Amino acid sequence: MTNKWRYWSVFLLLLVSIAGFVIRCKLVSGSLPYCRHIDESMWSHRALNMLKTGDFNPHRFNKPTLPTYLMASGFAVGYLHACSRLELKHVRDIGSNAYPFYRHKTVVFPARVLYAGLSVLTLVFIGIVGYRAFRIHSILFLAPLVLSVSSLYLHLSWSYLNVDIVGCFFAVSLLFFLCESFDTKHTTVLAVVSGLLCGLTVGSKYNLFPIIVPCLLFFLLYHRERWIRLSLLAVGTAVVSFVVTTPYALLDLPTFLEHVGYEVRHYKQGHEGFDGEPGLAQFLYYVKALRVDFGWFLTSLAVAGLLYMHRLDWRKSAVLVSFPVCFLLYMSAQRVHFVRNIVGLLIRP
Repeated sequence: MTNKWRYWSVFLLLLVSIAGFVIRCKLVSGSLPYCRHIDESMWSHRALNMLKTGDFNPHRFNKPTLPTYLMASGFAVGYLHACSRLELKHVRDIGSNAYPFYRHKTVVFPARVLYAGLSVLTLVFIGIVGYRAFRIHSILFLAPLVLSVSSLYLHLSWSYLNVDIVGCFFAVSLLFFLCESFDTKHTTVLAVVSGLLCGLTVGSKYNLFPIIVPCLLFFLLYHRERWIRLSLLAVGTAVVSFVVTTPYALLDLPTFLEHVGYEVRHYKQGHEGFDGEPGLAQFLYYVKALRVDFGWFLTSLAVAGLLYMHRLDWRKSAVLVSFPVCFLLYMSAQRVHFVRNIVGLLIRP
């Protein structure tokens, strides 16, 4: 009976994933050629410019450059596809994304599908993380199914190219790797890969830097005697990984510091229409946003599930919950609040 239920759980996980990807692709196709958010316009312009000029310096670092490079990769595939359909002849013909329209939607489509695919892989990884940590077969499909109910997550996964979906993917990839490493003896590989994924996460969105906390806590709880060495190795690898994905952080250091400093001040000073008093007020804002997104029933079910996981294995539960908790506390200390930031709070089985 156990094996049969495991097979059914895997089948339902695949069903949720395939259905989610098909729905996202249809939504992407129906949304083009529109550029539906000003943030996408800002960064897709830089990605398109990379293809036309060969200059990989985005000259703007308010957000890390890894998502921009992913956009450029998708646009390159789209350009070649447009050439195969005789829609384009030269790279210079790609044009810009004069907001709110793209000149050639064929060029943009693969990038949007790539981001949609990352959002679906995140669903799959969350299901596997829950199962590997607590050996409950139903978590395989229930965790991604519950996340699929989030209208915010669905919206971000198809409507526009954003850093949140990319950062969420790499953060969950880290938790997936840690869950596969509870019994590992290869601690050096563990620290290096963990640091690599941390760097990729922060290279997607600066605010996700608390992703290092699960790593450090994992080393402390499961490899206490080597905690300092593994922590230093992971942090060092994370820095290298970040620099590799955001190379102009060093090559154009003054501009990088200027723009990152602006974002730090921005979140502390406030943003008209999107700010509140730091502390408890911001904490309650994000908690309410989660409750509104999922409803009372699923929110209560999620809290009960977290308590049950803690009872089953408090160490594994602590590792998995540490990131969303630390991220929530950090964001609650800021004056600016954007509802899309709660996507980081969804990263748990």
